[in-house]
Amino acid sequence: MVVFDRIRERLRSRTRELLARLVNEACLQTIPRTVNTGLGALFILAALFILGGDTLTDFALALGAGILVGTWSSVFVAAPLLVAFERRSGHHPPPAGQPSRPKPAPVARPRPAAETTGATAGQPRVRAPRPRQHKRPARRGNGRRR
Repeated sequence: MVVFDRIRERLRSRTRELLARLVNEACLQTIPRTVNTGLGALFILAALFILGGDTLTDFALALGAGILVGTWSSVFVAAPLLVAFERRSGHHPPPAGQPSRPKPAPVARPRPAAETTGATAGQPRVRAPRPRQHKRPARRGNGRRR
């Protein structure tokens, strides 16, 4: 997520640059922070693995493997997939401040003629009354369902 957020920020400021170059720069900016966060968590998990009991060692080992795989995949799998999907689709992001597709023009729809009741030449049109909508009955008691 951090990598994609950085890519989004860079896309807003640099619109003429290739996506691959933007992704590369975003990855280079986020790698130190991602590695530092992962290492901090791994130090804590190493302490749990060494000092914890039998049940905590398995837990710390599983969490450590998850942190290693998550750190690696967020930078080295997700970002290149974004570039590959962009190349495959052939769609290039629009310049900053412009929507990806132009908005369609509003379609003028004819309004239905109002129903008249007893209108003759020279008399104003009167709309037919709307049917009544039924109201829900009020709850009795303290308002809780039973």
